[in-house]
Amino acid sequence: MELIRENDYVIIFTAGKKYCVKVLQDKSFSTKNGTIKLKDIIGKPFGIEFEKHFIFKPTIEDIILFGLKRETQIVYPKESFYIAFKLGLKNGMKVFECGTGSGALTITLATIVAPDGFVYTYEKEKKFYKKAKSNIKKFGYEKNVKIFLKNIDEGIEEKDFDAAFIDVKEPWNYITLIYQILKPSAMLGVIVPTTNQISKLIPELSSKFSDIEILEFLQRYYKINPERIRPEDRMVAHTGYLIFARKVLKEI
Repeated sequence: MELIRENDYVIIFTAGKKYCVKVLQDKSFSTKNGTIKLKDIIGKPFGIEFEKHFIFKPTIEDIILFGLKRETQIVYPKESFYIAFKLGLKNGMKVFECGTGSGALTITLATIVAPDGFVYTYEKEKKFYKKAKSNIKKFGYEKNVKIFLKNIDEGIEEKDFDAAFIDVKEPWNYITLIYQILKPSAMLGVIVPTTNQISKLIPELSSKFSDIEILEFLQRYYKINPERIRPEDRMVAHTGYLIFARKVLKEI
């Protein structure tokens, strides 16, 4: 049985809300259901009910949705988990990310390629870089992430990547660069919010990649009432279009 230790992060679930909290001896945490002295849960097992609060061990989804500090729109778990699956990631792989943002997708990718793989991620905006670097270190992913404050136009320091993902405003400008650093047959993923961007991306993508797919995910939760099961009034609908393709070698 895993016990809660000082400096662990926990999910506190109460009154229908979740909070990601770092457990410190001298801190308290207050909700509508009262105040918890965090030192009182040290040494107790995850999964307990404590003074009208449920204490859980965070999942990756919890970390992304409730733990990260954001400077940008993030890639939501409804897309990020599929992205990792579609890119074919596994332990030991080396994956390239263009556009770190706040580091949400970076953490998902790093989780899948750990403990022996690495995510190389480039972010050109200093404030986004600093926030992402802080988030990555905060949750202990720095061993599997190499983050650069750099525009990839300046060159990419590594090559022979197993997969790549692009999350920038004008991804068509970087297709040739990404093509050059990928292994043959490797998967490339891109996320954009509008169909206009897809229209500009596809011609450039088609010249160097094949097996192109375009899709999106809509996520709808349901109200938990056994007598009246029905959808929630609000849903996480369109957040971005996903485009996937495989690198093709020219005939040799």
